[in-house]
Amino acid sequence: MKNLIVILMCLGLTQNLFAQNPQVQIANDTCAYSWEQNEVVFRFDPNTYMDMNTSYGMWRKLPGVKIRNVYVSGEFNNWATQSKDFIMEKQGEIYVFRMQVEPKGGLKRLQFKFVINGKYWVEPKASCANVIDSGAGWGSKNYILYLK
Repeated sequence: MKNLIVILMCLGLTQNLFAQNPQVQIANDTCAYSWEQNEVVFRFDPNTYMDMNTSYGMWRKLPGVKIRNVYVSGEFNNWATQSKDFIMEKQGEIYVFRMQVEPKGGLKRLQFKFVINGKYWVEPKASCANVIDSGAGWGSKNYILYLK
């Protein structure tokens, strides 16, 4: 019985530790990218997104838009919307882009988004822990890439 009480107490302490350290939770709840060794792998699955907007705040629904290409855009490439260096490769139903990222000026995180056809900014899924207000207005959001 004493062992069971000790185990339950340890579990409670562990839950408190995770609740006080959001970095642990964020690492498990990030969307749109993963780390594979020293590379970040961005993944865009158009079947899981609904909303897009243009740079001037016009909203559209993703279903029904013919996707010719998808780019990853963010603080790491000055928000370029059509850079051939950041075009994603279609692999089956999803788009993938791999790159090595170095922290800029001591930053621990960088914002990014996916851009369809060099025109439409795809809105991140609200259910993701790594989403932040873009500051551009219109209720638009960005993903956060947490650097290692």
